[in-house]
Amino acid sequence: MTLDRAIKKWSDRRPARFDRHESLCCSIAIEWIRSMDQSMRRVEPFNGPTWIRARYDWGPQPWPIYWCEAVLRSSLDCGGLAILASYALGSTGREVIPIQLIQRFETQDTAHWRAAFTEKDGDTSWLTETYVYHEACAVFLRSGEMAVWDPTDCAWLIPDSPQGYSSTVAIRIVTDGQVELIDWAGFNMEPRRWVELG
Repeated sequence: MTLDRAIKKWSDRRPARFDRHESLCCSIAIEWIRSMDQSMRRVEPFNGPTWIRARYDWGPQPWPIYWCEAVLRSSLDCGGLAILASYALGSTGREVIPIQLIQRFETQDTAHWRAAFTEKDGDTSWLTETYVYHEACAVFLRSGEMAVWDPTDCAWLIPDSPQGYSSTVAIRIVTDGQVELIDWAGFNMEPRRWVELG
């Protein structure tokens, strides 16, 4: 599959979201995430919430899912991890928005993940032969630039060679705000549009 076809495949895909019960269970779960983040992470400009990945393995999860169910799981997929990271980063007063990525991997990796997720009745629509759909979150900096946090890999992303293993080849900023152009490490990003890197 070509990158153009991968972008078309995921063009209508929205970022993951947790549902919320009207009762206290989900409010308590959300407050637990905020409290955990305050106790487990030093809040400095470039400290990401690495405790989330230490607490949750990466793996298949059911969708839809409520906040109260998600926090009790032992594993979450990239969308679930991105939701928790977005909330944790946002609770420090920063502006945070969802980020959608397309990354390149080897066919043996995608075949392995397809088998593992299928075995546990997980969603595999995020996979092609060499491209994967991935979710992260962006934090806006005082300079007007954004920094992209990948909670699955516990790292701030930087644009790299789009030819390398696990490289990010396309990115989309998901915001309903009035932002017209965002700078990410020298790339001018137009919200709500896939931007190919490289």
